[in-house]
Amino acid sequence: MRISVRGTSGSGKTTFARAIEAKTGIPAIDLDDLYWLPEWQTRDPETYAALLHEAIERDHWAISGNYAKQAGQKVLARATHLVWLDYSLPVVLSRVLKRTARRNFLREPCCNGNCESLSRTFSRESIIWWCITTHRRRHRQCLEAMADPALQHLELRRFSNPRETEAWLASLEP
Repeated sequence: MRISVRGTSGSGKTTFARAIEAKTGIPAIDLDDLYWLPEWQTRDPETYAALLHEAIERDHWAISGNYAKQAGQKVLARATHLVWLDYSLPVVLSRVLKRTARRNFLREPCCNGNCESLSRTFSRESIIWWCITTHRRRHRQCLEAMADPALQHLELRRFSNPRETEAWLASLEP
């Protein structure tokens, strides 16, 4: 099984991929970990491409993330499943706000030891701002993907609420 987990920021892509790993043993791979270096520096494109290639050539994976320009078609070409967490803006925004507060106040690191900061939280680079401004686009991308004949080789799953996502996870074999 090779599962691409997509959705807007705050939908729970990484958490869901890790839940798939815990339930099935299929390794979870977060595209953020491949893309970001410490201190929020981006990896050079050649190294990122090599890491991505290495990841998608495995027999089994649950890859979380969008990165459409750099990774999208490569991941989908190898995937067997596309799971889209297409939750409402209030759901994802509440998750992003809670996660950002937790990461800021507990200094909880995310990808590759990077930490969110209050200054970044209240800037144009804010994950909160990113969530709000990309939500509609991600929803539109989801609908387009579900209708795209080129993706019909995939088992397509679109979940519009967390209960649906949890039910599908429960149905997976260990």
